Amino acid sequence: MKCVSSLAEHFEISKPKRRRPQIIILGLPNDVDKDRLIKGLSAKNHYLCEAKNKPLFEVNFSIRARFSTNWIISVDPSIYKRLFEFQGLYFEFSRLKFDNFFGIKQCRHCRKFGHTTKWCPRAQEALCENCGLEYPTDSCREIACVNCRGSNQRSGTTFKINHRPNDRLKCESFEKQKANLVRLTDYGLPSGTPG
Repeated sequence: MKCVSSLAEHFEISKPKRRRPQIIILGLPNDVDKDRLIKGLSAKNHYLCEAKNKPLFEVNFSIRARFSTNWIISVDPSIYKRLFEFQGLYFEFSRLKFDNFFGIKQCRHCRKFGHTTKWCPRAQEALCENCGLEYPTDSCREIACVNCRGSNQRSGTTFKINHRPNDRLKCESFEKQKANLVRLTDYGLPSGTPG
C-alpha cells in the first residue's frame, strides 16, 4: 500500500494493536456491581494495581446465571501470568475461581461465527438449529455443523461435521476461531499463548 502514492495521501497505515487477555471470574453474588467489584479486587489483590493504585484491569461485562453472576475482565499483559500463579482472586471475604475467557461471537439464529443474533444477515429466514439449513428444526434429518461444513467448502479443510454448531467440544471451526483469538491477544509471554 505504501507503493501507491495516492493511497498514502488519504490513509494512514498502522499495525493493529493486540487485544488484552480476558478472564472470567466465576460465581459472584448477584448484588455485586461493577464499582464494588473493582474496589474489592483492587483492595485484596495488590498486584492488580500499579504503584498509584490505578487498576491494571478493566471490567468488561457480566453474565448472569441463576444463582450467581460471572464477570468478564480484561487484564494488562504484565500481570496475566501472575494471575495463574495463585489459587484464585480475593474479593471481600472470599476467594474466587477464574479462568481464561475466549469471547467468540456466535449467532443464535444462523449458528455462524463472527456476529451476534442482533446483526444476523439471515434474521428474517427460518433456519434449522441442528444444521443451519432453511427449514424448521423439527423436520431436520441430520445434525451437521454449518461452520465446519462452510470451512470445508471455502478452505478445503476436512473438519468433521456430524455435531451441533454450538458443540464447543467437538467443533473444529470453534477451535480455529479460538486459536485465531489467542494469536491476536497479547498475553505478555514469549510464546504468545495462555500459560
